[in-house]
Amino acid sequence: MSIIEVVKARLGGPTDSGEWACPFCARHGVPALMGVRQEPAVFYCPTCGHGGDAVKFVSMFDRISVPQAQEKLAGYEPPAPTTYMAPDVVAKPRFAPELIRGRRTRSS
Repeated sequence: MSIIEVVKARLGGPTDSGEWACPFCARHGVPALMGVRQEPAVFYCPTCGHGGDAVKFVSMFDRISVPQAQEKLAGYEPPAPTTYMAPDVVAKPRFAPELIRGRRTRSS
């Protein structure tokens, strides 16, 4: 999937100029144009400075991590977890005030 197709799927289109209203500037109420180029496959907004490849665009637009964006672009659906761990089984960190204060004490 090309970066043009990725941007069109999220922002609509088509545009003949390769420019869309920047969704990242729009979140802050700033009107700006974001350029999208096929060669090299990048997007860039000169107003907010956001730019990158298709994975970065999906990550930022969908507000997900880069690995999640890579999976989404690849069409990969992770398998559902098959086991359930009860909340009381999950280990919880212990509070150690002597470590927080910078003093290490030895238990005898």
